[in-house]
Amino acid sequence: MPLLHAVVPIMMLFVFEILISFTATKVPKFKKLFDGVPCIVVVKGKLDQKQLRKNRISLDELLSEMRKKDIYDISDVEYAILEQNGQLSIAPKSPHLGVTKGDLGIKEKECGISHPLVIDGHIYDYNLNLLGKNRDWLFRELKKLGTQYKKVFLFSMDDAGNSNLILKDR
Repeated sequence: MPLLHAVVPIMMLFVFEILISFTATKVPKFKKLFDGVPCIVVVKGKLDQKQLRKNRISLDELLSEMRKKDIYDISDVEYAILEQNGQLSIAPKSPHLGVTKGDLGIKEKECGISHPLVIDGHIYDYNLNLLGKNRDWLFRELKKLGTQYKKVFLFSMDDAGNSNLILKDR
């Protein structure tokens, strides 16, 4: 069997991988198709059973992952997010972070996690809805900041309403 018969399929796989990676970074619909999207399975200590079923995760698996991060009760979790790569990110509630500012007598405002609202000029309606906001609100906020969503690399907001804006370089 000639060596060329082995090299051509390997090169085709290599080219397809590059095309898929490039397409996934430039077209959000393809990114969702190839990479999936992060999924919130615990919000403020409450389990979202629908998301667990949708992602085929058993409660045992979730609890096991939480124990690996030294969290033994779902009510101690502010957010648990199933990432695109299958890993579980957990943000514990403030009292379960070890030594906190509260332990030192410093009053701290609960901020939750940062929700990306615009990434690379694409609006994430799911996160807007999670914060109780809509596109009209987003457009007004960006106008106050002197920009438009197409020029935004990242615009995020945490549960306390603190926002972060990073514009595209070009």
